[in-house]
Amino acid sequence: MQISRGFKILIGIGTLLVAAYPLLFIAFAFVPIFMAAMADSQGLDPGFAAVFFLIFPLMFLIMFAQLGLMIFYIVHIVKNREGSEVLRILCGLGVYFLPFVAMPVYFFVYIWPEDVADWALEKA
Repeated sequence: MQISRGFKILIGIGTLLVAAYPLLFIAFAFVPIFMAAMADSQGLDPGFAAVFFLIFPLMFLIMFAQLGLMIFYIVHIVKNREGSEVLRILCGLGVYFLPFVAMPVYFFVYIWPEDVADWALEKA
């Protein structure tokens, strides 16, 4: 399956966002809550509200990007007949259960390189 270099870069950026999403979620969702609790404020801190209402749509955007990437990766895994069947099955399950791990692995094994390594190809 031939993919242009620009589309590979776009998929790579999206995959990086999905891989970093758990860390971004912890940093942007829980840190303001802890900071507001440590400030011992009596009400909703205006800074917290601003951060929350700016980050919340961004989190939804990343989640929709993850859904789109999951569809892309599943289609690519199914159409990639040259790849090792075992690795494709593992990555297919991983894209569903642990996308922040399996998507970067599949990207760097099958999508990014021009020539896929021999160990990742199905043996004849």
